[in-house]
Amino acid sequence: MSFGSNLTRVGFTDPFRTLGHTLAPMAIRELMLYAERIFMFYGRYSNAIARKVKYFLTEPVFEGDGFSDKEATELSVYLQEHHRIISFAGEMSMDKQCYGNSYATLLVPFKRFLVCTGRTAQGQRHKICGFRRLLSEAFYSEDFEFRFPNFYSVCPICKIKTQNDIDDKRDDRADQLKLKRWSPHEIDILYDPYSTKCHYLWRIPEEYKNDIKGWKPNKGLHLLENIPKNVLKAIALNTQFRFNDDAIFHMKDATYGGIENRGYGIPRVLGNLQTILNVQVIRKQHEAICMDFVVPLRVVSPSQQITAPVGGEDGHGTQSPYSMLPGANIASSIGSMLARWRRDPASIQIAPFPIQMQLLGGNAQQLAPKDLLEYGEAGLMDEVDVPAEMWRGSMQLQAMPIAIRLFESSNKNIPDDHNAFLRWSVKRIQQELNGQVPSRSYFKPVTIVDDEQKRQLLLQLFAGGQVTGRRAYKALDMEWRQEQEGLADEAVEMSEIQADTQRKMDQRGLAGSLQPGATGSAMMGAQGGGAAGGPAGAAGGAAAGAPADPSQAGMAPNPKPVTSYLQQTAGRVPNDPQELQALADSMSTQLVETPEPDRNSELSLLRRFNEFLHELVTKRMEKYRSKIRSEAGNQAISQLQGGGGAAPPPQ
Repeated sequence: MSFGSNLTRVGFTDPFRTLGHTLAPMAIRELMLYAERIFMFYGRYSNAIARKVKYFLTEPVFEGDGFSDKEATELSVYLQEHHRIISFAGEMSMDKQCYGNSYATLLVPFKRFLVCTGRTAQGQRHKICGFRRLLSEAFYSEDFEFRFPNFYSVCPICKIKTQNDIDDKRDDRADQLKLKRWSPHEIDILYDPYSTKCHYLWRIPEEYKNDIKGWKPNKGLHLLENIPKNVLKAIALNTQFRFNDDAIFHMKDATYGGIENRGYGIPRVLGNLQTILNVQVIRKQHEAICMDFVVPLRVVSPSQQITAPVGGEDGHGTQSPYSMLPGANIASSIGSMLARWRRDPASIQIAPFPIQMQLLGGNAQQLAPKDLLEYGEAGLMDEVDVPAEMWRGSMQLQAMPIAIRLFESSNKNIPDDHNAFLRWSVKRIQQELNGQVPSRSYFKPVTIVDDEQKRQLLLQLFAGGQVTGRRAYKALDMEWRQEQEGLADEAVEMSEIQADTQRKMDQRGLAGSLQPGATGSAMMGAQGGGAAGGPAGAAGGAAAGAPADPSQAGMAPNPKPVTSYLQQTAGRVPNDPQELQALADSMSTQLVETPEPDRNSELSLLRRFNEFLHELVTKRMEKYRSKIRSEAGNQAISQLQGGGGAAPPPQ
């Protein structure tokens, strides 16, 4: 019965009987094919769904009693490097969004051995030797043969061609395990309505069956080496392959309880089919407009009338060009002219009559239903619960905390599916590797709005000593132990740098002069004057007893600043680097203005007293001289440009 049957009784049409409702497939297989086509050919819709799924993809977390942080880190690295667990979970979720169902298993590879049975191809039985060897070895031996579904080879012990049994040894090395997604088109479900238990069957593709049945030696070994023994048996019996109950993971889209889905998920596209159809109709019209009206049609033709000598009062009149030349000749003439112009756009063309050109179309911008298209797509995104900022890529969701919380809560099923898949994957992999299964496996929750506030609160509590450092560091995606070890390493490196610096200072003679009580009596004796027992410190507030700058006090420069300093301070050198720099500045300013003989004598005394201080003073003296020369040059140029006078005579 139609939904609008009561309306039709009173003369109204059924509003629910639309084109989309009529075209909607009811069989699950047809519906999955329909959804697949929409996802493949409607890129904006599939990209919007992909962005919604990827929003919930985060780092995996593993916790449990007896499961250390080191083990959790190693497991996370293994899942990422060998199984791409985050991307794989996203691919599974996209399959569910498209088909309503997604399936995954863990493939455990094996090495195939052939065992001699003593039976010939004719059924004769000889002595069973039990000789076994790898399939790859038997393949390159004499008279190897595969007659579906049996293997035959010449046994090196029996010396006859016998049928071989298959003996597969599991290769459960960690780097050989592989997660596999299965096509939802190939999976059938045996469903019990009471217990809701499901058993899963693989409908083996006919192409794969034919490859196995018609195997030839030129196809190589990759098919025979990798097909499981049970799958080979299912092909031989022409039946489906049944998975073990715990060997397959089924992620499905939940539907309403009243819909009999027999264990399958219903593609969500079904609920959006009417809107998708409306949008596609508009897109198709948009395409037609673009094909016909974007580039205008240019039509070249002769003018309707031309002036010609046909008689009359003035001997001239109007005449149609078609009365002068046949239509075919006119078209040929215009076509030849256009061809010559295309070859040489700079050429000049001659026509026997006036020509006109008309533009038809070219008004696609006015005709295109862009407003209808935007309206339809916005409505479609609302139906699939994708915010407009997300499918447009404007990235303005962070400014709308309420909208984000609503988006996360309304799509809670997506992270739940991801976590269920992660738990199943970890359990299956750890069982194969005989490893410990953590009691909790989940992807880190997405809480963009609350994360920043939570971080600030945890840091404040940690600073107050109310939470552990491990908890605070975890909120910042940092490992507490790793950071503490890094701090310890930095402390060791810093002490090594300080020791290396002290060693270099000792080598240059500075460290000894920095020790308290050091005197310059030896230097004073070398100059032959001044008592060695000067005051302990400098007066007047100069840096570490440094003599005051004479230029700042209005005094004449001291002709012997080094000698005066040693007399006043008893040869002590400042320990503070800034005071040492100030002392070097003061000495260099005075030595620059000191006569050359005295300056050389003072510098020699300073070198014998302290080489490091001597180097600082000489560098500053050179810098001071360069500054004086630059100022003198600028002053001379200013006089020549502004004073208008002649240049001073050369010295």
